[in-house]
Amino acid sequence: MNQQLVEAVRQLPLNPLIDPSPVSWWPPALGWWMLVLLVIVTGLLLWFIGYRRYLQPALRLQRQKKRLRQEILPLLRDRGSEAATSINRILKAHLLSLGHTECKTLTGQAWLNYLSAQAQLQPAEADALAPLGSASYRPPASHVDGGPSDKAFARAILLLARRLSPGSSGLAEKRGIVNG
Repeated sequence: MNQQLVEAVRQLPLNPLIDPSPVSWWPPALGWWMLVLLVIVTGLLLWFIGYRRYLQPALRLQRQKKRLRQEILPLLRDRGSEAATSINRILKAHLLSLGHTECKTLTGQAWLNYLSAQAQLQPAEADALAPLGSASYRPPASHVDGGPSDKAFARAILLLARRLSPGSSGLAEKRGIVNG
């Protein structure tokens, strides 16, 4: 009987078996698309967290320094009797906003020493800030000709505004302010 079955199969018009084509790599299966989507979402989430934690406070500090310079520049051009007092007030408010609570009660030479230490000024630059030490008591001398002391004072104030950074107290870290 087996012999008859084999003969019957051989007489049928059958083609030889053909292997199927291999599975292509493109388009990927649904699992690969999900994995790519997960990697993209994770990357965007990490970038957003990093931006909020590190870049945003640095940009905020940069904007504060720019605003400080914009407030101080007209006062340096003014040379009025209240210019140094106003500069003192602006610098103190800026330092307090950065977390330097220890500067709140400083006046005179202690205030100058604090500013010089915070901005890491050279002795010549720190000497140019002398009008700020006595600003609350008398206005700085106004030179009509714009002599070298005015230029040195203006240069020292602008250098100070550029170099001031957040305090080392815990308040600055709580606000997320980083040194810039």
